[in-house]
Amino acid sequence: MPATDRVSALRKVRDERVANAARQSPARVLPATGAAAAPDPALVAGTWRDPWFGDVTISQAGDKRHFAARRSPRLNGDLQYFRGNTYIVKWTNRSYDADACVTFSLGTDGKPSRMAMAAISPLTDFSVDFQDLDFPPAP
Repeated sequence: MPATDRVSALRKVRDERVANAARQSPARVLPATGAAAAPDPALVAGTWRDPWFGDVTISQAGDKRHFAARRSPRLNGDLQYFRGNTYIVKWTNRSYDADACVTFSLGTDGKPSRMAMAAISPLTDFSVDFQDLDFPPAP
């Protein structure tokens, strides 16, 4: 049987997946300057609650917005405005390698009525399944 360098073959597959993920990442298309203004921070600030995951608090400190999960204290990070009703949360704990898009759905009054999350990269580990969470504002 001919010798096959499996390590090199797997490295090539991994490198192709990483390159493909980088091309799909919304973070790569963030404008460097001249970005549209983010919505009023007061509209997204507050506590959002998923029945399974629990509470997430979006707070404002100066010109920065911060995401903090109460039941998962290591899931916290700064929110960066992306576009429309979408922000990108970059986790403070970089070991997660699972930054996320955080999108707010608007109600008929024009105010956020729901918050949802989705992984930015297709390489995000399947165990980080926040894409199924549904966060209405906490009462």
